[in-house]
Amino acid sequence: MYFYSAQTNWLSRTSLPDAENFDNTNGYHTHMKRIVDLSAADFRNAANVLSQYSDPDLQACPTYHLLEETINVWSKGVQDSSEYYLEKAKS
Repeated sequence: MYFYSAQTNWLSRTSLPDAENFDNTNGYHTHMKRIVDLSAADFRNAANVLSQYSDPDLQACPTYHLLEETINVWSKGVQDSSEYYLEKAKS
């Protein structure tokens, strides 16, 4: 879930319109915003659960390579829609 929620977050953010073009009456806009926000929340919840396990326990998991990839590549960029729009406004 950790890996897939990060992937979902990254990919769904590419479908968000610019903040000035976001339309709360547009079902596509609100749907994509919901996916971004829920995937960020799922990612953070999964990270919290994973933090309760020891490294040897995690390393014994057959999908440990996905955990490593998520930590090293994807985790730094997971954002909810508010964080995403705030970052874009700063750039």
